[in-house]
Amino acid sequence: MSTLPESVVKDVETMMSKFDKNNDRELSWDEVVERLKENKNCKDPYFAAFSMFTALDKNQDRKISLTEVQNHKLETYAKKCENIIKKDIKNVLKEYDGNKDGKITWDEVCDVFRKDPDVGEEGCENSTRYLFGSMDKNNDKVITKDELRAFSMRFNNLYPSQ
Repeated sequence: MSTLPESVVKDVETMMSKFDKNNDRELSWDEVVERLKENKNCKDPYFAAFSMFTALDKNQDRKISLTEVQNHKLETYAKKCENIIKKDIKNVLKEYDGNKDGKITWDEVCDVFRKDPDVGEEGCENSTRYLFGSMDKNNDKVITKDELRAFSMRFNNLYPSQ
């Protein structure tokens, strides 16, 4: 999937509102090229148009619709969210998954807290209980990747409806 920077997507939305000559809520290839030729900062209007159409014209009808721009924005947002979630999962597993089996057990977390000079032996049970209370939704004392994913989405305020 080709993605465009947010600034380019905003420029396309602005172009649509200003340069949609026939008010059909779509930009044709010619409308885009003409608009880009007017932009002194655009060195190669045809290449720029090609890049935009490659990223946005999903049905390949040589028109960019507002729906296609909005869908592109949603796809880009979803990709960013997925990258954040994957990074969170990787970091948590790296920190707590002692045996590298892709799951985090109560004992693995307690071991990490026990070694932390700010928590130590006396605080490891409470710290582990707090962490598991936040992540281990089925209370089986094992945190899975699915539970990490759900926690990351809540923590980062990332929801599919956004």
